[in-house]
Amino acid sequence: MKMTDRRFARAGGNGLNQIPETEGHEIFRLVRHAPASKTEVEWSPDRYSIALARIEGFDAVVNLAGESIAEGRWTDDKKRRIRESRVKGTKLLGDALANLAIPPKTLFALRQSATTGTAVTNF
Repeated sequence: MKMTDRRFARAGGNGLNQIPETEGHEIFRLVRHAPASKTEVEWSPDRYSIALARIEGFDAVVNLAGESIAEGRWTDDKKRRIRESRVKGTKLLGDALANLAIPPKTLFALRQSATTGTAVTNF
């Protein structure tokens, strides 16, 4: 497979919507609403659900989803929401990808490690 034939899925990172679909790359977004296009895949970490059949065959999945660290005061409740939002989303993706016949080769779960810690998931 040439580098130009890659399929990627991305959760979160709404500020990164400008990632170009150049050289044949397909970029799919995991969204928390009914898909509005063929490149959107519905998921909900809070309900622990994802359109499993739609994530089959990706080369990589990038998880940037989670409670914003830039908005609001860092109360105990805010810190809990930050941590839980990252744990729920990463667990859902890890469990879903591990159950695919053709899982992606890579799952990137990018976090602010100083605030939420580090977790490793093995498939």
